[in-house]
Amino acid sequence: MSALRFCRLCGSAVARLSYAFANFRRYKRTAGSVLWLDTDTKIRELSRGTRSLDDFCKKFHRAPSTAPAVKTYGFEDVVAALNEVAPFDWRNFLLARLNSTDFHAPLGGIERAGWKLAYETAPSGFLKDLEQWRKQSRP
Repeated sequence: MSALRFCRLCGSAVARLSYAFANFRRYKRTAGSVLWLDTDTKIRELSRGTRSLDDFCKKFHRAPSTAPAVKTYGFEDVVAALNEVAPFDWRNFLLARLNSTDFHAPLGGIERAGWKLAYETAPSGFLKDLEQWRKQSRP
């Protein structure tokens, strides 16, 4: 195999890996958002609307009255802080979602927020505009 052919193969493999990694990062970012939306709507449901994920964040990330320091935490610390905001079986709630291998996305938070995920056969006006904008933006 020539060096040029080898470089082309390597470059192609790197491009495919880069694309796959970008998709993985995008998926992880989306999955994390869906998890925290699910958590937020569950807190609101349990507290009858008096508390939210903001209350958890304030409690969990509150700064002590000391000099800045690195503060490590683990899964159980997250569960304990969530239980302080809204008592519930947060451990199993989070583990079920974190360890899930279901084909479908966890839609509990979206549904509790009053939304429904639906697919249409025709692209929406927004999608059409976005596609047109992307075509015009390319060099």
